[in-house]
Amino acid sequence: MSGNATFAPMVYANVESDAIGSVKAGFVCLPSGSLHWRDLKLPRDGHLAEKALLAFSESVAVDGRQVVPTQFEGYVQEVTMTLCVAGLGIGEKKPKGKGKINIMWTQTALDTNETLKSTAISSEFDIKGIDPRRDSLALEQALLANFKLFLMSDDSK
Repeated sequence: MSGNATFAPMVYANVESDAIGSVKAGFVCLPSGSLHWRDLKLPRDGHLAEKALLAFSESVAVDGRQVVPTQFEGYVQEVTMTLCVAGLGIGEKKPKGKGKINIMWTQTALDTNETLKSTAISSEFDIKGIDPRRDSLALEQALLANFKLFLMSDDSK
């Protein structure tokens, strides 16, 4: 079913300069500075697209909808995140934190270029055991969860 859909590369707002949250460190997670976009490891577009199109295929299979050839686009408007990277050595804890992500998703018919659906989705996510500065999986999971919410959202433009 994903042969009927494409997934454009993600676009991220203010990637170059904006602080998106805080980093805490040490055994008790004391403040240790700001977290910036440039600190994060972003998911590879091809890998993210593959997983997003699989999610789309699964949602269509459940709904039984007819699908016109479609392109999905995601514009990450905002991300906020707090991250604790506690302790080195004895008693080391895995990275943990919380975040919020706002993405404007658009679904466009490829044959007519008509916007089928355009919705801003806001969602929260937990960071458990994955440092988003070192591994793109943390942000990838947040993006995919947000995309699935878009797929389940009202079909209004």
